[in-house]
Amino acid sequence: MSVEKPMSTSVAETFTPVSEKGPRILSLDEIKAKLETLIPKKTQSSILTLEEGGAVIDQDKNLPTRERLETLRTLEDKNGVYLHETVFIDESGDTTLYSYRRAGDYAELRAANTVFDAAYYMGAMKDDICVGGDTLSNYDEHTGKWTDVK
Repeated sequence: MSVEKPMSTSVAETFTPVSEKGPRILSLDEIKAKLETLIPKKTQSSILTLEEGGAVIDQDKNLPTRERLETLRTLEDKNGVYLHETVFIDESGDTTLYSYRRAGDYAELRAANTVFDAAYYMGAMKDDICVGGDTLSNYDEHTGKWTDVK
């Protein structure tokens, strides 16, 4: 819009490609919400029991739920969150590390792409026995859209 013509808009203002605007930076709440959509959902009906005080407890301890995810760390710069890591430890003690990484060079990491991913550990992460991993979703800086892989 211009001062002389307040209702006019230039073509460049209206159709600026996402790649020229720079990557979209997610808030921590957006990261957590996206992560929840990527975590595997239960395929069968839950086995629920009633505990003292009327709390309903999920008996399937091998699937992540919001209550059993623990934030490991969240790192930010002047633009916002660039790393968010959440862990889930199943009933057998195996660990899944879910993470969001924003593309860029930081003191703690270098990321070529903005992604959500998962790393699977046999036992605790401190034992350093990573048995695999998956990219869960990729961010395309040219279109500004996420592509869920898993």
